[in-house]
Amino acid sequence: MGKNGKPQFGLQEIRKGDAKFFLQPGEILVDGIRNILVIHEEEALLLRARVPYFDKRTKKEYKPGQKWLIKGPIDFIPQK
Repeated sequence: MGKNGKPQFGLQEIRKGDAKFFLQPGEILVDGIRNILVIHEEEALLLRARVPYFDKRTKKEYKPGQKWLIKGPIDFIPQK
């Protein structure tokens, strides 16, 4: 439900950290609870965009199929 009390169909939300909440009528928990990937200083994560993606951290835009590396140390939280 939105702040105005009306349903927002198709909207997804990611909650970080400890959170207690109840699902409202019509809401579902997609893919359950996920863990954060902790990437250490000597590690990197290879990503490939499935859809157009804008990385807020580096201010770069990636097109579908494009690959890039995220170098640690960083806590990686998969997007919706």
